[in-house]
Amino acid sequence: MSDRRASDGDPFHASNGLFTSALILSFYILMVPTGTVNPEIASFELLDMVNWKAVGREGLSHEIEHGGHRVDPAIGFIRHGGPISFSGVVHYNGYQSARRILLQFVHLMEGIGKFRVHRYTRALRILSSTLVFDDVVDDS
Repeated sequence: MSDRRASDGDPFHASNGLFTSALILSFYILMVPTGTVNPEIASFELLDMVNWKAVGREGLSHEIEHGGHRVDPAIGFIRHGGPISFSGVVHYNGYQSARRILLQFVHLMEGIGKFRVHRYTRALRILSSTLVFDDVVDDS
């Protein structure tokens, strides 16, 4: 999507898919528990191609698929988590990273044209500006 021009138009459901992806990814980053992301391990670039044949059903079942080759980066991320990279920007966890991800999606969506994405970018901007740090301690 980042290689597209505004004159290319909005492909079928692309803006809706980007909006949904922005919400899922930012809320995931927001909810990852503090201290669970190891900054020493390499980040997983979300925009890299994923070998779906190698991934298979990893993470969708209790069975761990063992292959005769090295572990794919996507499989490593599914199994162990870690920092993510989105367009080369590394994100760990917390509200600052969640806000940056929302704004990255806003800029990505504005790049595909303003006609159909205005309502989505407006909602993402509102979310990013109202996202606050909530330092609630879980007593469970």
